[in-house]
Formats: sequence, C-alpha cells, structure tokens
Amino acid sequence: VAQTTKVETTGNILYVDSLGADYTEAQINGEAATRTTSSWANPFKYLQNAINSSLAGDIIFVKEGIYKPTHLRTSPETYIDGDHLNRNATFRPKNSVDMYGGFLGLESKTWQREVDDKGFPLNPTILCGDILNEAQIDPAKSVGDLRTDASKENAAYNVVMAQDRISQITYFNGFEVRNGNATGDVNLYTNTGGGINAGSQLISINSKAYSNSATNGGGWVYGTNTNCTAYSNSATNVGGGWYLGTNTNCTAYSNS
Repeated sequence: VAQTTKVETTGNILYVDSLGADYTEAQINGEAATRTTSSWANPFKYLQNAINSSLAGDIIFVKEGIYKPTHLRTSPETYIDGDHLNRNATFRPKNSVDMYGGFLGLESKTWQREVDDKGFPLNPTILCGDILNEAQIDPAKSVGDLRTDASKENAAYNVVMAQDRISQITYFNGFEVRNGNATGDVNLYTNTGGGINAGSQLISINSKAYSNSATNGGGWVYGTNTNCTAYSNSATNVGGGWYLGTNTNCTAYSNS
C-alpha cells in the first residue's frame, strides 16, 4: 500500500483559471503568468502550463470551470499547434506538486473552498477529455458511460495520466474527471484508465470520475484514493468504475 502522507509543502502557490482560454497556439505558448507571478488576478489559463512551471513542493490551485488537456503524453512540456486535438493529449502531473480544484477564485487556503457534507467541492473543477466537443448522450443507454459510441471515438485516451510520471507522493484533490476513452495501446497504458491512470503514488482525495470508457478501468486505474467516487463509466474488459489501486471510503455505482 502506498504511503499517503508527507511533509507539509513549502513552495509557491500557482493559480489557474480557464476563463478566456481559446486553445490557440499563441495563447497556450504565450502565457503571461509565471511560477512566481501567478495569482487569481493573473492566473495561468492552461493547467499543464502551470504544472510545467512548477517545482517540487509547489501547490496548484485550479478555479471552477472546464479544463481540457493541451499537451501530449510523450511531450508534456512542449506544445505544437494542434496537439490539444490529438487523442494522446492528457494532463501529466508532476512529482510532489499537489493539485487542488474547486475554488471560486478568491481563496488563499485549501480549507476555504466550499464543500458539501461529503467533502466534495461545490464549485466543480472539471478535467474533460472531450477534445473535439463531440460528446452526446445516447438515450438508449441507462448505465455506464452514456455517451454515444460515435461521439466518444475521438476523445482523449486518458484525461489524467500519471503512469511513469509520478514516483513520489502527489495529491490530487477536489477534481471531477470526465469524457476519456482509453481504447489505445496496452504498451502505452492508453487502454486503461479513461478518466484517471494514476500510477502508484498519485493520492486522489474528494474527486470523481464519470462518463469515461476504457478497455480496463473505465473511470480509474491504480492510485491510492480516499473519499472518491466513480460512476457512469464503462470498460469492455474489466473494471467499469475502478481497476486495481487502493480505495478508502470510496464509492462506485452505475458503471458497466
């Protein structure tokens, strides 16, 4: 079982707000915010840019809203025009850089976020793999990933990919992850964890995965997870909601 606690971080806070993000090369590669200057008034627009700018011990605060991956799994620190439309686009966390979602954009502490009685943020920060804006609900489906088969064909393989990236305890707290479709190569892990492919040291807390598909682990694969929920996900082989990993006080329902 992975260790789940670590020494309190002492680095910088990096702030992210997707308002005004247009997913153009000029904007993605021309972020004005930096590791030392970002704030709610001057945030990063793209989460992966904040991750890339961070150093071990930093914390990333992500405002409510919808965030889509921009950088490719194999080149997470370099963006080339059109990468965000490639199925290999994914969010790649960084060792010992904790990420927190669910902010209104006024807070300076994690505990200032508004949460429900189960600890989930009331202001959702959604990481979304619907890179071509194609997702549509199939009215004939009542369980599992409710998207039409055609509308998920071009979705990102993995919305979050920590496999082969995270080897030190890293927290992922207060996010909702949706619309991945891991139907790729077993050797690249792009056939597992359509929502989150966590590896062993990504520690997910108060997070949700829904409306994802995969060969194995539609919503989630691996990781050490506390108070998380996987629902309305599908797998063609095993683990519609969860596959492997260690779960504490987690729930799964309506998966297939």
